[in-house]
Amino acid sequence: MHDAFSVATYNVHGGVDAWGRPVDAVGEVARLEADVILLQENWVTQTGDSVARSLAERVGATVLEVPLAHGRRARPHADAGGDWHRHRAFLDGDHALFVDSELPLRGSLASSDRFADAEPGSWGIAVVSRLPVTSWRILDLGRRQRDRAHRRVLLVQVAAPGGMVEIACVHMSHLIHGSPVQIRSLNRILGGRSATHGTTIIGGDMNCWATPLRLLLPGWQRAASGPTWPAWRPHSQLDHLLVGRRFSVLSGSVIAAKASDHLPVKATLALR
Repeated sequence: MHDAFSVATYNVHGGVDAWGRPVDAVGEVARLEADVILLQENWVTQTGDSVARSLAERVGATVLEVPLAHGRRARPHADAGGDWHRHRAFLDGDHALFVDSELPLRGSLASSDRFADAEPGSWGIAVVSRLPVTSWRILDLGRRQRDRAHRRVLLVQVAAPGGMVEIACVHMSHLIHGSPVQIRSLNRILGGRSATHGTTIIGGDMNCWATPLRLLLPGWQRAASGPTWPAWRPHSQLDHLLVGRRFSVLSGSVIAAKASDHLPVKATLALR
């Protein structure tokens, strides 16, 4: 279809697995071949290198990056196993990404050699667009008490086939740390008419299941459905693309990938 364009969202876990081993996140994202890519857990080194920037250079796109927190990215674990993740990571907090600017680490991990040897940088969201970017702004969602990041929305306007489109890239906190509060704030910021009359797309790791998401963001349509987490045996959809009613969803799906503990979501859309 002449006026069709594609959007994808992917939580890339800083370009490393949970052992700290580098993964080909740039290659995995490039293979999505989307016109606009929304990234979460985009890691930016002190020299400015990042998954988003490397992807933009590869595909000839514009890149916009917003930090949500600062911290350290661990180097490969000496006892790395065959799985993508460490089985004890959910107990000891060592996921290879140590985000500690908003909520300092405590306990043995904070004083460990692994933390001390880790690489400083920032952790955030990004938009990589092959469509022309006409404007962008950052909206504040604040920080919840138990959250390790100060949540923000990267709101980008692009010239899509058929007209101007507004795209909101988000990464909400974990459900128990307050994602419903942040999602309600997002709904207020965007305004109720965005779902029914606007040309807005919301995408990202929402850390929220589809049923509560429909209640928190009434009127929006999901462009794709299917479990996205954990990538090796997905059972929950935490990553979403939501579109206003002025969009026709031509196709939408969860894509198989191995660069993260999440799976990417991609949709092909057209303005009505």
